[in-house]
Amino acid sequence: MKSLETDTQNKLNQKLSQAEFEVRASGIRQEILNATKDKADKTLVTAEAGKLREELTSLSVGENLFVNSDFKNLRDNGQRYTANGKTYQNMIAPYWYNPYNAGIPNAQNIQHGYFDTETFSDTVFAFNESDGSRHWKALSTDFKIGVISAGEYYFSADLYATDLGTHIKFGFYYHNSTGKLNFYAGRTKIEVTEKGRWTRLGIDLKVNDDIDLTKKVQFYIYGYNFASNSILYLKKPKVSKGRLKSDWSPALEDTEGLITEAKATFERTAQGLRTDLSAIQEYVNKDGQRQEALQRYTREESTRQATAVRELVNRDFVGKATYQEDVKGINQRIEAVKTSANKDIASQIASYRQSVDGKFTDISSQITTYKQDVGGQISGLSNRLTSSEQGTTTQISNISNRINSNKQGTDNQISNLKTQVATNKDNAERQMGRISDQVSANKANADSQFANVTNQLARKVETTDFQRVKETSKLYERILGNTENGIADKVARMALTNQLFQVEVGKYSVSGPNLIKNSDFKNGTNEWGSTQNLGRLVKHSFYHNGQKDLMRLSNATKNENFLYSHRFNLERNTDYVLNFRGFNNSALASYDVYILGRRAGESDGFTIVKKVVSSKKLSTSRCEDVSVTFNSGEMDNAYIRFDNNGSSSGTADLYITEVDLYKGYKPRTWQPHPEDAVADANKKLEATQTKMTQLAGSWVVENINSAGDIISGINLGANGHNRFVGKLTHITGETLIDRAVIKSAMVDKLKTANFEAGSVTTTILDAEAVTADKVRFDAAFIRKMIANDAFIDQLTSKRIFSTKVESVISSSTFLEAYQGRIGGFTLGQFDQGGGRWISGVNQFSVGMGNGAGHGVPDSLLGELGK
Repeated sequence: MKSLETDTQNKLNQKLSQAEFEVRASGIRQEILNATKDKADKTLVTAEAGKLREELTSLSVGENLFVNSDFKNLRDNGQRYTANGKTYQNMIAPYWYNPYNAGIPNAQNIQHGYFDTETFSDTVFAFNESDGSRHWKALSTDFKIGVISAGEYYFSADLYATDLGTHIKFGFYYHNSTGKLNFYAGRTKIEVTEKGRWTRLGIDLKVNDDIDLTKKVQFYIYGYNFASNSILYLKKPKVSKGRLKSDWSPALEDTEGLITEAKATFERTAQGLRTDLSAIQEYVNKDGQRQEALQRYTREESTRQATAVRELVNRDFVGKATYQEDVKGINQRIEAVKTSANKDIASQIASYRQSVDGKFTDISSQITTYKQDVGGQISGLSNRLTSSEQGTTTQISNISNRINSNKQGTDNQISNLKTQVATNKDNAERQMGRISDQVSANKANADSQFANVTNQLARKVETTDFQRVKETSKLYERILGNTENGIADKVARMALTNQLFQVEVGKYSVSGPNLIKNSDFKNGTNEWGSTQNLGRLVKHSFYHNGQKDLMRLSNATKNENFLYSHRFNLERNTDYVLNFRGFNNSALASYDVYILGRRAGESDGFTIVKKVVSSKKLSTSRCEDVSVTFNSGEMDNAYIRFDNNGSSSGTADLYITEVDLYKGYKPRTWQPHPEDAVADANKKLEATQTKMTQLAGSWVVENINSAGDIISGINLGANGHNRFVGKLTHITGETLIDRAVIKSAMVDKLKTANFEAGSVTTTILDAEAVTADKVRFDAAFIRKMIANDAFIDQLTSKRIFSTKVESVISSSTFLEAYQGRIGGFTLGQFDQGGGRWISGVNQFSVGMGNGAGHGVPDSLLGELGK
C-alpha cells in the first residue's frame, strides 16, 4: 500500500506538472498574441496606399468607359418602320445594342429610338416621340468583365430638345451577389430645361458593393414618356470613374495610342507604386502566417504532452505502467520551448524590420515624386514597428517571470487532488451499484410499457382506423357509385357544365395551371406577336407527322427576330417551370428565351429581365422537349420572348409549340390553358353534350352539337304542357299514354281496343271490326265484310251472298235463282206442286215449269190449260 501511495503521488505530481505546462503554454500563446497584436498596424501600409491612390485619382480625369461613344461605323440591319408618313431604316452602331423595340404592338408603324445622321453634322441618337407615342425607347451597351467595379462614377452627355418636358433616365444594370440582374443602384434622371440648343448635362451615380464582378455589366439610357410631343437628341455620352465632371473624350480603345505621353507616364508610375505597395502588403500578410505557425506549434506540442501525461496517470493508477519523466524533465522542455520561441520571434521580428525598412527605402524616392508627406508616414510606420519589437521582447520576459511564480502554487493543488481522487473512487463505486439496480428496474418497466403500447396500437388499428377507412370508402361509393356503369354515369353528370369541367381539369393538373393562352397555336396567332409578323403557322413532319400546326419564326438577317406571348400574372419570389417543344434548321445561329417582367404599377414594357435560355440550338432531326426553371423574384406580371438570333447562311427557321409555363419545380406533360381546355372539351363533347336549364316554371334538357343548334330536347312546363324535340324517340318496354295526339307515326304493330281515325291509309288492314262513318277501298280485295250501308262503284267478286239485292240494272252471263220475282214474274217453288216455276202474279195463271209437279208433263201452263 505504501508503494502504491508513493506511485500515486508521483503520478499526480506528473499530472499536475503537465497541467502546469498546459497553463504555461496557454499563457505563452496568449502573450505572443498580445505581443504581436500591435502588428495590426501593418494595415497602415494598405490604408496609406489606398489614400494615396484616392488622392491621385482625385487629381486626374477618368477615361470614358463607353466604346464608340461618337457612334461611328453604322450599318443597316434590314429592319424598316414607318411613322409620321416617313419610312426609317434601322441602323446599328458597333458596341451598342439594337434600339429597335420589336416587343411593342404594331412595331412597324410607330416611332422607335434611332441613330440620326441627317439632322446634325455629328451622328446623334434620337428619342422621337413627335408622333405622340410614349412607349419604351432606350440606348444600351455593355462593358467587358473587369471594367466596372463597385464605387462612384460620373455620367454626362450632350443633349438637344425640340421642346420642353423631355428627360433621360440611366443606370448600371448588373448582377448582384444573388445572381439576379437589376438596377441595384437605381436609375438616375436628368431633366432637359432648355430647348433648341445643345447643352452638356451630367450627374454622379454609383455601383453598389454587392456587384458580381465575374459577369458583364450593362448600361441603359432611356428616353420616353415625355410631357410633350418632342424629339430629344443625344450625342457623345461619357461615363467615367470618380465624381469629377469632365468634357467628352473617346475611350482608350477608340484612341488607339493617341493618349499623351505625360498621361501614359503617369499611369505607368502609378501602376508601379501600386505594385510596390502590393509587395509590402503581401510581406506583412505573411508575418501573420509566421505568427500562426508559431501558435500552432505551441498549441500542438502542449496538447501532445498533456495527452501523454493523462495516459500515463491512468495506466499507473491501475498498476499497468511506470513513471517515465519527472517534473524536472517537463521544466526543461518548457524552458527549451520558451528559449526557442524567444529566439524565433526575435529573429523573425529583426528580419521583418530589416525587410520592411529596405522595401520602404526602395519606394520612398518614387512616392516623394508625387507626394512628399508619404515618406514621413512610412518613416512613422517604421518607428512603430520598431517599438512593437521592443514591446514584444519585454512582454516575453514578463511571461517567463509569471511562469516561475505559477509553479509555487502547485504543491497545495497536488495534496487536494490526492484527497479528491480517493473520495471520488468511493463515490463512484456506490453510484455504480445504485445505477445497476435502477437499470434493472427501468428495463422491467420499459418492457411492460412496450407491451401496453403494442396492444393499444393493435386495438386502434382494428377499430378507429378501420372504421375511418370503411366510412371513407362508403362515402366514395355514394359519390361515384360502386359499379362500372354507375361510376361512368355519375362522373359524366359531374362534367355537365363548364364550371364543373374546370374543377375536374384542376384535379388532374400537375402543379399550377398553364399561364399561356393558345400555347399550342390551335387558335392561330391569337395571343402571340412577332417581329414584322414573321411568325407563321406551318405543318412539319417532325410534329405529329405534319398533321398539326406549330409556330415557325424565320430570320434571314444577322440580327434578332422575336416571338412574344401575351402578358400574364406571376406571384413574387415563386418558382416556375417553362416547358416547350421545338426544333430548328441548320441555318440557325442560336436562340434565346427571356422572361420579361415588371412590378405592379410600372408602365415600362419590362423592367426585370430573366434569360432562361442563352445562345442554344435545338435538334435539327426531331422535335425536342425543353424544360427550364426560374424564380419570379419581384415580378408581378411578365411575358415570354423567344429570340431567333439570326442566320449563319440563308434563312434560319425556329419552330416552337406546346408552351407550358406553370408554378412548380419539375417537368410535366403539356397542358392547355384552363380557358383553352374548356373550349376544347366543349368542342369534343358537342355531339353528346347535354344542357340543363332551369327557367321560370319549366325545366329543359337539351342535346346540342354547336352553339344555338338543338338536335333534341325535353321541355317540362309548369302548366302541364311538356315538349319533346328530336328526330327519333325510342321507347322500350311497356308504355301507357292516356291521351295522345300524334301528327305522324310509323307503327310496326298496333294493338288497341278502340281505334278512331279520320283517315286510315294502309297496304293491308287486318281487323276483326272496323267502325267508321266512311270506309273507302281503292282496288281492294276483301275476304269478309259486313256493312249496313255501303256504296261500291265497282265490285269484283267470286261469290256474293246477300238476303236482298236491289239493282237498277243487273247484267249477268248466267243467272241462277231459286225463288223470287223478276219483271213481275214469280220465280221459285210453289205450294200447289213440286218443281220450279216461273209464273205471273197469280200463281199458275200463266207459267212455265221444269216438268215436275202435279203429274203434268207440260212445261207451259196457262188459262187454256185449265
